[in-house]
Amino acid sequence: MFYDEPSSYNGFVDINNSTSSSAIIEIPEDAGGKTIHIVLQVSDDGTPNLYAYRRIILTVSQ
Repeated sequence: MFYDEPSSYNGFVDINNSTSSSAIIEIPEDAGGKTIHIVLQVSDDGTPNLYAYRRIILTVSQ
């Protein structure tokens, strides 16, 4: 998911196939020079489900 609070980019970031293992992030054209924070979430099929989170910080070049 797009984590907008710490990102310096203030627009909308679209993530295609966000529930699959091969998600595609569409970088907006006006995001040059900004950072985009993406949070990754994975879970298992156990009972109860276990979750793990990681953050990716993308710096978009101009």
